[in-house]
Amino acid sequence: MAELALGVVGVVPIVGFVLQSYKAISKTFRDFRHCSTVVKRTRIILTYQERIFKNECQLLLQRAHRGDDAVDEMLDDPDHPEWMNVDLDRNITVWLGSNREAYLCTVEACSEALEGLREQCKEFEAVYAQQKTGERLKDTVRRLRKVQEGFKIAINEAEYCRVIANLKESTEALILLRTQILDLEKGGTAIRVKSRPPPPNEWASVQKTRRASQALHEALSEAWNCGQAVHERHFVKLFTESELICNEIQLSLAFASQDNAHETGFSTLVELVVRSQALEHPKLPSIRLPTGKDVLRSSNRVIEVDTDLPRTDPQSHISYDLRSTKDFCWELTQRAQPLPQKAATVCIGHLDITTDPGYRYSFFPRLHDIACCNQAVSLSQMLNSSTWDSVSIVTKLKLARALVLAILRFHSTPWLNDVWRLQDLSIFSRSQDDLSETLGTLHVGVGLAQKDTRRQVADSTDEIQVAANHQTAGADYDQLLYGVDNLSLHSLGVALLQIDRWQSLEIETPDDIVGVRRMSRCRFSLGPQYGEITRKCLRCDFGHGYDLTKPELQEAVYNNTIGVLEEMIGVLDFGEENEESF
Repeated sequence: MAELALGVVGVVPIVGFVLQSYKAISKTFRDFRHCSTVVKRTRIILTYQERIFKNECQLLLQRAHRGDDAVDEMLDDPDHPEWMNVDLDRNITVWLGSNREAYLCTVEACSEALEGLREQCKEFEAVYAQQKTGERLKDTVRRLRKVQEGFKIAINEAEYCRVIANLKESTEALILLRTQILDLEKGGTAIRVKSRPPPPNEWASVQKTRRASQALHEALSEAWNCGQAVHERHFVKLFTESELICNEIQLSLAFASQDNAHETGFSTLVELVVRSQALEHPKLPSIRLPTGKDVLRSSNRVIEVDTDLPRTDPQSHISYDLRSTKDFCWELTQRAQPLPQKAATVCIGHLDITTDPGYRYSFFPRLHDIACCNQAVSLSQMLNSSTWDSVSIVTKLKLARALVLAILRFHSTPWLNDVWRLQDLSIFSRSQDDLSETLGTLHVGVGLAQKDTRRQVADSTDEIQVAANHQTAGADYDQLLYGVDNLSLHSLGVALLQIDRWQSLEIETPDDIVGVRRMSRCRFSLGPQYGEITRKCLRCDFGHGYDLTKPELQEAVYNNTIGVLEEMIGVLDFGEENEESF
């Protein structure tokens, strides 16, 4: 048990340690089987128990989607490095769920029983020590009996029987535990991880973010203009994480422009923080901005504003109305250049939107740029790239959690279509970055059109509406035919399935929908609780109808997914903190 004392507390490492003990003790009993009838009988029972334990190990490892060849290699070699694979142990831990502690204690009981047998084998060590080169152990024993008067190998048959009985009892307990877990899964009552309360105020933040982001898109679409002929296209990338500060939402976004000289990538990328303020508060006074390049020749007057909202004395501050500028793109590019830390409170300007409720959006430079020095990579690209092949289970669960929150924040808004795919969300990352370190850059993006372009689009509204109605009718038919009760949640279920398989899936035809359902019935590498969440999303099975714009369904989705994912992440995080012990 020396390895256990050093902190090897994972299920898989201890199972490997037990196999090592079986291998060593079985060799000893095989070598001395001719010494006595007791040793011979014990060896037969031990061989039988070892085979049962190996079979149990094989069934356990198969829960982690290990191929037959890989499992056979591990069983044949107790020193195989995969026995110390942290991700493999986490995978098994997820599957065991609340049974992990009981399973671990039972494996330790097997190890203690084998340690008792090892103590009984100490009498044989003296024979090994006196064995001559090339001499058979049987001949060594005979020689020692002749030259050493009274030489005898002491065998305590009662102790052997007691230890073997303990070993048999522990192995049977392992089989019973695993069988019960499988029976519960088959019965549709998979053992569930206790739901952990989500962070305080997160649900309120989710609701406010959706309303604020929808109005922000409307404000940007109405006010956007660019007087620079070299700019062909513009995009705004909205980060999915938001903050609730003084009951108001703070969002982060990046504006990107592409010009004639850049066929791929962006010529300009500006990161900003946007603070929303409900307009039921008194409006802040505003002044018109100088237009065009006159901004550069101005007196560089900037107004510092408080970082906390709402402001205690709004009449004492002046904010620039960005609707008054003739070149919105120019203003953002020039005024959001990297600034010293103190200048992070300098407001670039604001946009008002008179929706119900109305909002004022104040734009500030982002203190630490994270997008400008990294490349945007879609989640579908990430799954298809070998760069991210070794993503840990905890990181996968955190990505799943981030996706659930993103959908709750941006569904039914212009930021995310009802039918969405993993290529619609991206992260800013360098190829060598750890995904867990870049999850905070998860974002959605939309294009921004010029005002004159919007007028041209409006002229063909009737044609577009006819096409849209036809497309909607087709989607409705598919929903009825294949039972897709909510497109946004079905898309989320497909995404969660892809994270579990860590492979990209193409959903182009009705047959693909059937294929997804078939896959969702199979074993999940992230555990049965994760599989249940995925199936609930695919079926929109939350007990509150199918309309995700209804607060009751939104809250049901939140409570049935985020809390469970939080608990799974919390259970597994101990492994990351103690990786050095494996």
